[in-house]
Amino acid sequence: MPEADIYQFLSDYFPLRRERVVVELGANRGTDTSKMIRLLKPPFQYYAFEPDPRHWEKLQKLEKALGFQLIKQAVGAVDGQAKFWLSCGKRTPEEDEHEDSSSLMTPTGITEKYPWMYFRPITVPVLTLDAFCTQENISRIDFLWADVQGAEREVIRGGQETFRRVAYFYTECYRDRVYYQEQPTLDEILRILPGQWEIVFRAATDVLLKNTEWVEDE
Repeated sequence: MPEADIYQFLSDYFPLRRERVVVELGANRGTDTSKMIRLLKPPFQYYAFEPDPRHWEKLQKLEKALGFQLIKQAVGAVDGQAKFWLSCGKRTPEEDEHEDSSSLMTPTGITEKYPWMYFRPITVPVLTLDAFCTQENISRIDFLWADVQGAEREVIRGGQETFRRVAYFYTECYRDRVYYQEQPTLDEILRILPGQWEIVFRAATDVLLKNTEWVEDE
């Protein structure tokens, strides 16, 4: 999705009320974390999940500066531990290591598309969205950002109760590519989401969905 589309939406939506609850799955280096927090009207609750330890040092600095909560876990279908595939490799010798495509799901087509990329497995703790919201006493999520590289089905499976209380869900959803094992299509995502959802807008790589059963408390 063109960056301008999602940030145009958030620049209108976030300031409408205080105490927004935002959950970001796959914070990576914190680039989008920083952009979203600067659009929020304080006070707010912002939770950023990132299981890749290569990003923690930078995220911890941002956490102190911006006032969000970093959770060093992956979000999946069941609580426990799981194999997590760290993306590695360089497109050219001059570029930095590629650390943007890590996933709970086994990489498949992505290494065919980008043969310079490779993955190495580590074990990470996994938490379901339902368990997380119970643990943190979260009754609603105004905006859920999921950059989970093919693990969208796992996130939804572990958040069946939570998704009924999510207003907007923004996630990757390719039209014509399968980069990871069991990567779901948009039709599959809509089929397994609890409740009724509609597409706000869609691009080649992302989609913004609205929970049509959501009633915002004033």
